[in-house]
Amino acid sequence: MRIIRNYIIFEILAAFFVCIFIFVFVLIAGRFVGMADLIINKGVSIFDISRVLLLLIPYMLAISIPMAFLTGCIFIFGRMSSDNEISALLSSGISFSKIIIPVIYLSVLISFVCLYIHDRVVPSTRFKSRQIIKSIGLKEPTAFLEPGIFIKQFEPYVIYIGEIKKGIMHRVCIYQPERGKPTRTIFARRAETLPSDDDQSVRLKLYNGATDEPDPNDPNSFFKIMFDEYIITLHIPEDSYSGTIEKKPREMTIQEIKNQIKELEAKSINTAPLSTEIQWKMSLSFACIPFAIIALPIAVRIRRAEKSVAFGISLLIILIYYLIFLLSQMLAIEGKIEPYFLWFANIMFTAAGILFINYENYR
Repeated sequence: MRIIRNYIIFEILAAFFVCIFIFVFVLIAGRFVGMADLIINKGVSIFDISRVLLLLIPYMLAISIPMAFLTGCIFIFGRMSSDNEISALLSSGISFSKIIIPVIYLSVLISFVCLYIHDRVVPSTRFKSRQIIKSIGLKEPTAFLEPGIFIKQFEPYVIYIGEIKKGIMHRVCIYQPERGKPTRTIFARRAETLPSDDDQSVRLKLYNGATDEPDPNDPNSFFKIMFDEYIITLHIPEDSYSGTIEKKPREMTIQEIKNQIKELEAKSINTAPLSTEIQWKMSLSFACIPFAIIALPIAVRIRRAEKSVAFGISLLIILIYYLIFLLSQMLAIEGKIEPYFLWFANIMFTAAGILFINYENYR
């Protein structure tokens, strides 16, 4: 059994590293195409773009690891099934469970490596890459308006933007914490910037939202006012131009995110995006385990050794996984479900894999 275990692990690792190279190369190529406009039309040096791409490799690596592990497992198990190696093992009294156990141990080890990259390596390299991008030419105040980050430059406000598409901000939350008083909140479904009279302020036009306004009879309480349009002017302190930028949640370690959650909760600010980010890092890192469990029974049923078939099956599984995963992430950020539901895709694929293995054992 030891020889068989080492053989399977070696074969899977060899395919795994090849798949990692392919996935990372494709991601880098796609990112480079997206940045080509900076080189061609805006005169940014290739050296700066190369630095950014190099710093993004750890993130691309962390994203690629689960996908590469799944593809490697399906390819190797498919080849072994096509060559009747799986049938020979089963005929000699070795069950599906015993075949898959060494692969599960390997998937756990790779998952911890992936988690380390997500938690320790990716935050620092992504933050450095954004600092380079920031220094390339973003000098106007609207550069501070970035999605997915709690923006603190516009004192006394704390701003969170869900996403920005074609210059339009969506799901904008503006918090105004005051010591000893409730936190005022302004929410808008979308927003856009308006021309400003100076270079140290930003005017936002908010659409379809609600704002907290002080109660004239009780200044310590608020009442909600719905609005179709609302204009707010945000001022930037001069020291905000010192070159420092706030970290996005993906640029923080898990401990840094936990610290910021405590800080924001003390100001009665919604921390669902930060809690979701912690579960995002952990659940995606451990996706290798359900992928390992589901790969064997699927590959055995297909019984094909072609690389194109393995890639096709892997991409289909990855697509289904990420659709469920991203839907859970979106609902968790909006506060409609708990962040722990990001583990749902992992649990579902693990359960499906166990059912398939049991079916093959008793078939």
